[in-house]
Amino acid sequence: MTTIAQVKEVIKPLLERNSDLALVGREIYIKPVHHFARVVLIDRMLDPDLFRPQWTVAHLFEARHFLPLSWGAWLQNARSNTPGIWSVRDPDLSAAMVEAIETHALPVLRGIVSLDEYLALVSGHFFRHHLFDWPEVKIIVDVARGDLVAARALRDTHIEQWGDDPEYDE
Repeated sequence: MTTIAQVKEVIKPLLERNSDLALVGREIYIKPVHHFARVVLIDRMLDPDLFRPQWTVAHLFEARHFLPLSWGAWLQNARSNTPGIWSVRDPDLSAAMVEAIETHALPVLRGIVSLDEYLALVSGHFFRHHLFDWPEVKIIVDVARGDLVAARALRDTHIEQWGDDPEYDE
């Protein structure tokens, strides 16, 4: 989809039926948003007639410039002979999009309501290392979970590598 206006038009029935959804640009957020975001992204492609919707979850307790799409899945168009292809020219586009989001994305996303549930989903994912295996990120997870003992242990283990600034000591 080339314009946000097209996105608004296509998902209008979805927003009317689901008061917990908020459209921000090309992203549909499930409210409330706390430590993590649950999002359906309607992403454009080089061909202005095509787009790729996908759902994703992302934590918000780490500084970032964009919403990573590591933990989620593409949405398929069950009403199409080519399910991976979404086109603005499809006469049944709105119904197909709403059906895909309500059937495949929202049940998963609404099932993740706590930080522990988010972390459980991510821990079983192929890209789990982005959150659990890199100490410089894992320490942020530990702090977000309130596990300061684990965060301090990571800090102490990596203090030589990360440097020591007395201004930030306990």
